[in-house]
Amino acid sequence: MIKYFAYGSNMDLNRITDRIDRCPEREPATLSGYKLRFNKRAKGNPREGYANIEQCDRELPGVIYDLTEDELKRIDCREGVHNGHYMRRLVHVKSSTGLQLEATVHVACDEWVEKGLLPSKEYLNHLLAGAELLPDDHVQWLQQQDVLDSSEGGDK
Repeated sequence: MIKYFAYGSNMDLNRITDRIDRCPEREPATLSGYKLRFNKRAKGNPREGYANIEQCDRELPGVIYDLTEDELKRIDCREGVHNGHYMRRLVHVKSSTGLQLEATVHVACDEWVEKGLLPSKEYLNHLLAGAELLPDDHVQWLQQQDVLDSSEGGDK
């Protein structure tokens, strides 16, 4: 099994279940040295930002899944790895029990990163679907994010 660290819309258990055709177990984890940004330009709306990570001196909460290589390839497909939207990167995360684990994470490719983007409310709701596994301050931060006006479209 491969450890997969999700910090964006794949924290939504319903979304990941749809993507891999099973309901995986998940647990909280933390990625040190990174913060969450909504600076990955959406393919369908150049004003919409999807989740991405950026190096800094903070800790980023998320969730970790055990996936098969086939399941991770399905996630890669949905994340646009083969089209140059995101790439896989190996990182070290800390599990809820304090174990240091090597995990795969998706990071936006530079050509898709842009300042001034906002998530849609629908997209942000996928992140909030993982709220029960996230620290309260991170959930509050997500809830306070500016979002695209509904007339500007968004992730459906």
